[in-house]
Amino acid sequence: MRATSSNIVYKMQIIPVKIGNYQKSDSTGLKQISPCCKVPTSRKTTCSDCEKELINKELLKGFPQGKDNHYIFSQEQIDSLKDFDDIIEVLGTIEKSQIDYRMICGSFAVLPDKPKKKKQLQIFKKAYKVFERSVAESDKAIIVKFSTRQKQKLGIMTSIGNVITLLHIVYDDQFNEIDEIPEIEISDAEKKQGLDFIEKLEPIKLEEIEDNFKVKLEELIEKGEPLTVTIPEANEEEELGFFK
Repeated sequence: MRATSSNIVYKMQIIPVKIGNYQKSDSTGLKQISPCCKVPTSRKTTCSDCEKELINKELLKGFPQGKDNHYIFSQEQIDSLKDFDDIIEVLGTIEKSQIDYRMICGSFAVLPDKPKKKKQLQIFKKAYKVFERSVAESDKAIIVKFSTRQKQKLGIMTSIGNVITLLHIVYDDQFNEIDEIPEIEISDAEKKQGLDFIEKLEPIKLEEIEDNFKVKLEELIEKGEPLTVTIPEANEEEELGFFK
C-alpha cells in the first residue's frame, strides 16, 4: 500500500501518520490505441470555438454563469484558494449511530509514521495506539478535513481492525437526495416469504468473487484471441424473483 505522510492535528496536539488508500483502482488498464500505427493515442486540448490546439499552462478555469457564460479565473487565482496543508484536521465528533453510510465514497488506512527525531518514535507510537483505542471504544466518531492529491476532503475517523480508518464522505451539498418512497404495507406472510428467500441463499466469501471482464481479458492476452462477452437478458420471471 502506497502511503503519504500527514499529521492528525487538534489544537496543539499532533500525531505523525501516513495515509494509504484501502481501495485499488478499478481500471482495466486498457488504453486507446490508434488503428494506423498501433500506438497509444495522445490527448490534445482544443478550443471548442476556433479549434486552436492549446497547452496546459495556457488554460484558464471557468465557473458556469448561466448558459454559455463563465466567470474566468487564472490558475494562480485558483491556487491561492488552496490554503490547506497536508494534515488531518480534527473538527469535532458525531455519534456512530448517526453516520449515514450512503455518503461514504472511499476509505483510507491511517498508520503511524516515523517522526523526524528517533527519540520521539515510541512517544508517537503510544499516542497513535491511545487514539486508536479511544475511537474504537467510544460511541462517537471524529469528523475531520484532510487532503489528498491537492484536494481538501471531508472524512469520518474511526477504528476498524485495530487500525485508524478514515472514511471519505461527500459534503452535504454533494449528496443526492432521493424522492420520498411511498409507504406500502406488507403482510406478515409476505415478510416471511422475503426472509425465507434470503435464508435460502448460499453463503459466499467476497474474496472468491472475480471480475468476469478482467478474467476474460487475461485469458485473451494469453490466447491472443478476440474477446466476446455475452450478457444474458433476464426474462420477466427472473426479474420478479421471490416476488412472483
